[in-house]
Amino acid sequence: MTAPRPRAVNTLAPIRIRELDALRGIAAMMVVLYHYTTRYDALYGHRGPLALRFPLGHHGVDLFFIISGFVILMTLDRARSTREFVVARFSRLFPAFWTACGLTLLVTTLFPLDDQPLAWTDAALNLTMIPRVLGAEYIDGVYWTLQTELIFYAVAGLTVAIGARKHLLLVLGALVLLDAIGVRVGGRFRFFLIGVVFYELMGRRLGWKDCVLLALCLAGIIRHEAWIGVAMITAMAAAVFAASRRRIPLLANPVLVYLGVVSYSLYLVHQNIGYVIIKLAYEVGLNPHAAVLAAIAVAIALASILTFGVERPANRALRRLLTPRRTPAPIVPGSVSLPPATAGPVVIPHRPGLATAAGISGSTPGSAG
Repeated sequence: MTAPRPRAVNTLAPIRIRELDALRGIAAMMVVLYHYTTRYDALYGHRGPLALRFPLGHHGVDLFFIISGFVILMTLDRARSTREFVVARFSRLFPAFWTACGLTLLVTTLFPLDDQPLAWTDAALNLTMIPRVLGAEYIDGVYWTLQTELIFYAVAGLTVAIGARKHLLLVLGALVLLDAIGVRVGGRFRFFLIGVVFYELMGRRLGWKDCVLLALCLAGIIRHEAWIGVAMITAMAAAVFAASRRRIPLLANPVLVYLGVVSYSLYLVHQNIGYVIIKLAYEVGLNPHAAVLAAIAVAIALASILTFGVERPANRALRRLLTPRRTPAPIVPGSVSLPPATAGPVVIPHRPGLATAAGISGSTPGSAG
């Protein structure tokens, strides 16, 4: 039996893998439930017992990173230039992030969570998305993952920009190896590398080099996690691999897909604003379960407004503004004229159920699409 033929996909037609969207939705809700149950209780204390807690929900961030490794490689391979990749990432991430920073700062100024308000200089430095590098505190603690994502984007983008795309797996593998032997270079590269390997396997069979790289990632995970964390991350990685290979109708249900679509904004606004909502809910006499549900409802509502009211319109507008228009090649009489966009279409390996839609599924905790 012959392998399915790769299909040509126009680089300007966004791609959405619904199953990956659903996994992003699951990752987002894992983090939300972890913060609203286990983390809130540790910081402020719930006013009564909760039926369920999610102490392992923080591993949702690891799932985000695995998906991000997969999707960013897809984005890089479809981009016609490094500039197009940078514009796509900037327009996708920063407008929603800046809006979320302002909203979170406003809410926590009106309803302080602690006795030490954030300095305005720190707040301003947050707009760079790398405040810790600049010596500032985060407006919201979850924003640390965005800095990690930017570092990965820089490594992947620069590797491709210098013409070393075929060596990207080796570059990431070297960084993971350094972390495995105790050299601190940002241990989260192990999760990105898992996603990158999965993306590469869409177009070829598993080889010994892939096995070595995945084993390196597993060694790093074992080094940093308890056995239950290792088991959970392994299961999440397997889910991403399965979702990238075939349709999974049970996974791609509308609720999870929608949560995946708004997951970036949900991640940005859920933590500190959610903590404020829980505190206010207690002040009006709600029980812990109602308080947590109220926080979830507010977070999803705000994420929906931010996604469809800011993130997507700003993304489209900035891409039009920052992406140079292509001038059609002149037609020479008596010759055959070829389309000017020689970088497209991009060939995407066959995957049953891969469809074009209104965006690329992926991740920054929640981002990468």
